[in-house]
Amino acid sequence: MSLVEIKHVEGRSFETLIRNHRLRIDLPEEMHGKNTGPTPPELFAASLASCIGFYVLFYCEKKHLSPEGLKVDASFHKYINPDRIGKISVRIQLPSLVTDEDKEGALKEAERCIIHNTLCHKPEVKITLE
Repeated sequence: MSLVEIKHVEGRSFETLIRNHRLRIDLPEEMHGKNTGPTPPELFAASLASCIGFYVLFYCEKKHLSPEGLKVDASFHKYINPDRIGKISVRIQLPSLVTDEDKEGALKEAERCIIHNTLCHKPEVKITLE
């Protein structure tokens, strides 16, 4: 099982430790943060977009297609009652020389990414307090 550790740093910011990587999580100034890093929902959307990017990259490698120009954008809409991300839109830009068959294959591969599958098949989430 993977371990992600979050430690409060100061104000409204946290440091995320993942393996030997450090990432600052913060809130924008209008939410009384210092804007020193992405917000949790932004990181969530980035996780989905980067996962999709890897799977499309793997498809390109398998088909001997250049990944040059590959870009993935994600946007999300917040819903309330309860607070959550209620809608995520992901747009994949592929190199211009990709055929319709490759576009279909890349889309199928994108939909296989672990984060997408996790969202489509609700995981069990257990929160404990020590």
